[in-house]
Amino acid sequence: MSFIQSLLIVSLLAAPSVHAAIDFDTAVNVLRKVKVALGKTQESEGVRLTFNLAWKRSEFSATPSCQSRSSEGHLVFLTGGVARADYMTADTFAVIACHEAAHCFGGEPRVIRGASVRTGVTVEGQSDFWAANTCLREYFANQLASQNLSGSDGGLTFDRGITRICQSAYANQIDQFICAKTIASAEGAVRGSMRKGERVDIGTPSPLVVSATDLDHPSAQCRLDTFVQAAVCPQGECLNDRPRCWYHPSSGEGP
Repeated sequence: MSFIQSLLIVSLLAAPSVHAAIDFDTAVNVLRKVKVALGKTQESEGVRLTFNLAWKRSEFSATPSCQSRSSEGHLVFLTGGVARADYMTADTFAVIACHEAAHCFGGEPRVIRGASVRTGVTVEGQSDFWAANTCLREYFANQLASQNLSGSDGGLTFDRGITRICQSAYANQIDQFICAKTIASAEGAVRGSMRKGERVDIGTPSPLVVSATDLDHPSAQCRLDTFVQAAVCPQGECLNDRPRCWYHPSSGEGP
């Protein structure tokens, strides 16, 4: 088995459509890099995750299959329709891949399966938080390293609001750049998946305060708030600061 086959199960090794928002090679390359970004997590958890890319399928579908036994491994299934969405870029595709992987690796709170044992997948809000705080942080750090960039010469400009947020959170230019890349990419993914009539504004957090942790999909604004909060927090920290538009401390998973 070749190196790429060991990382990915690819359903179709044919040339991609010229109309794809990102092409086949780009999608495969992103998933390979997300796998690398997940390396430390897979090692510490003792379980591997595989991406199954069904390129020929046109519907938009991204689904995790998280196994309770490490010997079985986790699987994230994505269709070519995800890559061909009008709004898709390599970075927004990485956001989606990290989010789906986070359903398996993101920890508590989880969707309860069975009578009381929390053995299910990580809830949507926490999957967004973990995706930005862990997976995308590693992904963009590796991207900077591979391009020999320092953060100050990343060749990208960001929305002033994003730049201000990240400069306030970090003194180091590399951390600022990774933070800004994470927020900008996540905002693209959130805007692309918004329901009709929804609006988001990076400077106007959701006023909603839940009385119990939301186990379903938060609003688009709440999702963006979560990505922002995760991006400005050091990795693995600030769990008590997760946005109250979906998270409530009484969910019982600890700080």
